[in-house]
Amino acid sequence: MDTPLLTEIKNSINPNNEDDSLNPLIDQCYSFLRSNINEYPSNEHKTYLNEVLRFYTFEKKDVSSSFTRWQKWAAYRSKYHPESITEKDIPIQIKTGKAFIHGHDKEGRPCVVIKQSLHIPGETDMEEMIRYGFYIMEKALNEAAKVNKKDIVLLMDRSDFGWSNVDKRMITNRGINGIIQDYYAEKVYRVYIYPINWLFQTLMQMAGPFLSKETIE
Repeated sequence: MDTPLLTEIKNSINPNNEDDSLNPLIDQCYSFLRSNINEYPSNEHKTYLNEVLRFYTFEKKDVSSSFTRWQKWAAYRSKYHPESITEKDIPIQIKTGKAFIHGHDKEGRPCVVIKQSLHIPGETDMEEMIRYGFYIMEKALNEAAKVNKKDIVLLMDRSDFGWSNVDKRMITNRGINGIIQDYYAEKVYRVYIYPINWLFQTLMQMAGPFLSKETIE
């Protein structure tokens, strides 16, 4: 029997059981939360379950893939609580100025500029970098919501970028690339990269195996 919370969630994102695969997915996610109550307190279950639909839609209604992606997102959210990260939590990364929100595209989406030449691998703690990535993305999406937009644009400024800025941790899913791919892929409308040169092509070949088809597209 459904709990009041499950009934509320199902009525909200799947009214009248319009999609007969969605409610079983919600049940599966709820069962996972209940089975891991120490990591996912009951007062946060509603927040987690409300995100089921975005992954279900992104995975083209594949229940198994949707649950896997949602479960990975839930684990990261439980660990980092991206919605609560402030500048005080990422002081070193904030000082670099390597990422910031600047203007909007022609359709009003906020633009996040990432100045890649300001990234120094040897001076970057990956845990703080991950928090920094979450902070920037959440801040940009909050700005998008203010203008009734659901996605953002990334501008990758590779001017003055060289081998000294290459961070192998960023190529795999441990870095900000993984954050965007696994948790924000459907919320990024476009990624513009400039300039494109031989170094970029080399890095893309290295990163290719770690990128999903949707991210590459």
